[in-house]
Amino acid sequence: MKKILFVLVFIMAGIVHADDNEIHLKAGWDAYDVGNYSEAIKEFEISAKKGNYNAQGMLGFMYESGDGVRQNYAEAFKWYQLSAKQGHPASQGTLGKMYAQGNGVRQNYIEALKWFRLSAKQGDISSQYNLGIMYENGYGIRQNYQTAKEWYGKACDSGNQISCDSYRRLNERRY
Repeated sequence: MKKILFVLVFIMAGIVHADDNEIHLKAGWDAYDVGNYSEAIKEFEISAKKGNYNAQGMLGFMYESGDGVRQNYAEAFKWYQLSAKQGHPASQGTLGKMYAQGNGVRQNYIEALKWFRLSAKQGDISSQYNLGIMYENGYGIRQNYQTAKEWYGKACDSGNQISCDSYRRLNERRY
């Protein structure tokens, strides 16, 4: 009987913990939407520290853009990385961008490619476009116009006009 009671308490604690995490995430979004960035940061941090990758990604965004906090690329990188490692496609793509540009981290095209690929395979349009740029220009990889065109095409198929223009440009050059 004690064992069953312990298991029920443990399960209920997990449910309350999960619900509490979602409450803080929602409170963070609500505060952010009305421009109360200090409250948003507080709520997102509570949820992020409990492992919520959406809250972690949002903290990364706020530190990257300077919404409610002093802009800090290193802090943004930290939060994006936590989120990206859990598979969040937008955070993976942003991590790729930070590696490609050297914002908050030493510039590293190999790492940028890794994160862009992970994100692009999940359908992230910006990462698909960025992979096109990386292949077209040979950033961290052998220059390959055909592969660049393929990535531009995927992003174009999802409605990204810049990718469509890049695809057309390579197509006109017979790649």
